[in-house]
Amino acid sequence: MLRKVAYCKVKQVVKRKKTLYSIKQKIEVIKYAEEYENNKVVEHFDIHYNMVGRWVKASLTWNIKTNGKSKQSNLDIANS
Repeated sequence: MLRKVAYCKVKQVVKRKKTLYSIKQKIEVIKYAEEYENNKVVEHFDIHYNMVGRWVKASLTWNIKTNGKSKQSNLDIANS
C-alpha cells in the first residue's frame, strides 16, 4: 500500500542588497525632510522611513569635512 507524503513548502527569505548612499544624497534627503514630513520623503526618494529618521538624527552631530567622493557615512563626527 502506498503512503501519501505531505511536503512542506519552505518560504525563502529574500535578502536586500545593501545600498550605499553618497553624502550628497544624504544631505539632499535631510534638506527635503526639513521642508516636508517623513512620509513624503520616503515616497519621493524611495527609502525606508527608519533610514530617514537615522540620517536626520545623525546629521545633528555631523561636521562635514569630506572630499565628496565617500559613499558611506565617513563623516567626521564632532567631539567623537
